[in-house]
Amino acid sequence: MKDYYAILGIRATAHAAEIKRVYRRLVVQYHPDKNPDPQAHAYMAEINEAYDVLGDPDARAAYDLRRTQGWTDLVATTTAAGQTPPPPRHRDPKYRPRPAPTMSARRQREALMNKCVPYIKWFNYVGLLVTVLFALDYVLPYSVVESEVENYYFQRPGGRGRNLSAVLHLSLTNGDHLKVYDYDGPRPVQARVQYRRTLVYHTAMSLYYQATDFKMGYNYRALALFPIVLLGTSLAAVLRRKNIEFFFNASFVNGLLLVITLWLIL
Repeated sequence: MKDYYAILGIRATAHAAEIKRVYRRLVVQYHPDKNPDPQAHAYMAEINEAYDVLGDPDARAAYDLRRTQGWTDLVATTTAAGQTPPPPRHRDPKYRPRPAPTMSARRQREALMNKCVPYIKWFNYVGLLVTVLFALDYVLPYSVVESEVENYYFQRPGGRGRNLSAVLHLSLTNGDHLKVYDYDGPRPVQARVQYRRTLVYHTAMSLYYQATDFKMGYNYRALALFPIVLLGTSLAAVLRRKNIEFFFNASFVNGLLLVITLWLIL
């Protein structure tokens, strides 16, 4: 049995404070970073082993009992049963091994975002494509279409005490359906109409009906706010795609804006 008192160079009657003080001095003296002697590492292991026993009051009492009566190591029974005793822990917190670093909450959130980004990133690119075509559709020359009115009806807004104009719905023989808001022209008839529409989304921009011109293109008025915001957020997300948190949040926002924009345009 090893003489732990001799290893630390203290008396068997040394108190706990003296044991800790001597142990720290020996650690500084024989630590491999401080002492290049090849035997210092082996001696350092014995110093740690001695302090693990003598620094623990219960372990020290059991060691003193075995030392005076010549008992065998008390862990022999555990080892014979096939169980490996747990590795000794330093009593001094300063020299205890640090726990393995764990993933921070921020890194866990970024890992989850990285898994979702491949599925939602397309909202940004599709939103950018849709809005760029929406802008080009406004500046490109319009096509002129002529057709016959097949059917029509009025949709009058509800609300008591309001003087609101009706919405005229025109169903044409070519399959198009036109909505004229705030219609104040003559009584509709099944006559020939001429209207101008965009090339990409076929948005009606103006209507010539019964010798009256009606301005349309409602998507390019107040409702254009949604495509404009979608264009800005999609462009910002594509340019800042390396910022995973910004790109992830922008993808969700653009997904919602894309649904609204497509509902308005198509």
